[in-house]
Amino acid sequence: LDMSTPGNSATNWFIYMVITGFWQSTSVPGAGGRLTLLPVPPTTQISFNSWTPQTVTLPGISAGMKAALVNVFITVAAADQTNYVIGNGCLSAEQNWVNTRGTNPSSGSFGNLARQCLMLTYPGDLDNYSPYYGQWYSSKIVPLRPDGRIDFSNFGCQSPGFMFFMVLGYYQ
Repeated sequence: LDMSTPGNSATNWFIYMVITGFWQSTSVPGAGGRLTLLPVPPTTQISFNSWTPQTVTLPGISAGMKAALVNVFITVAAADQTNYVIGNGCLSAEQNWVNTRGTNPSSGSFGNLARQCLMLTYPGDLDNYSPYYGQWYSSKIVPLRPDGRIDFSNFGCQSPGFMFFMVLGYYQ
């Protein structure tokens, strides 16, 4: 970034980038194998009412697959800040937040950190923001159970709502 003449509004600013690598969709390191994109993404949804752990079957996904690439949409009936957990081994009731703002999260605050789960935070309550019409979470890699399904948990949730899944692809 050329900042040799700060404050001069007539100065052109440039950002120089050096690209040292690239991403290939056929071999994603750490994702468990090859990504296959589905030509038409299938969809499914679940409903929940307060804490409702459940196991979900994603369309287009079968046993033996390692992970799914999904877009997720969440809508809730109230401004209820909740961490939604999806993936492999996520059915337990484990707190995944601190009880007091600014508290140092010790190693025991978040339960079993060995779970292969993705956490999606839905704003609400005291943060002065809540997605009134719902919120999208795009291009998330979700670890799968050996049977190809995912676990869902919303421990601490106080409100009914829905989670919608668009399955973009999978890793074998």
